[in-house]
Amino acid sequence: MRIRRGRIGVQTRNKERAKGMNFSVLWIATQDKQSLVNIKEATVNGKKIEGVIGSASLDHWGKVLGKYESNERALEILNEIFMKIDESNAVSVTFTMPEK
Repeated sequence: MRIRRGRIGVQTRNKERAKGMNFSVLWIATQDKQSLVNIKEATVNGKKIEGVIGSASLDHWGKVLGKYESNERALEILNEIFMKIDESNAVSVTFTMPEK
């Protein structure tokens, strides 16, 4: 797993945790509670947090996971997602986007 410049890629870095698994599965409940999405990457774009659902060649399919009052708040939430993944020993991680 890596975080850089407001982006999380869901890949396991820890070799002990990686034994028997290639990656973590990240399920996000969107801010509006209308979708539960399995994402490959989360990115802050201004005040929004977007999730990459799939990609092929040069195309990416994504979804807005939440929109917040500031870029700083969006980055805080991205860090919360990172910490939840980092602290988990499970193959699958769930996270609910906060209202505010």
